[in-house]
Amino acid sequence: MQVVLHRIADLSFRVVGRKEEFRADAYAVELGMGAGLLSFLEKIEGTEGSPKGIWARLEATHPPVAFRIEQIEIALEEKEMM
Repeated sequence: MQVVLHRIADLSFRVVGRKEEFRADAYAVELGMGAGLLSFLEKIEGTEGSPKGIWARLEATHPPVAFRIEQIEIALEEKEMM
């Protein structure tokens, strides 16, 4: 039972961690560092393997780079409109 609870807690922390990564990206855009972060993520985009299956996505420690790039591009566009 303890192993199961530990596994559930671990997966929960990973979900929270991925959400925090998006918050950190948004904060970088807010501080004016979005273009640099975007450039970095575009350079490393091809180096990560995409997780296969639901368990691989749940166990990932970071959100997919392609999705982070997409979100940063949206945030940069919104910032330019202001």
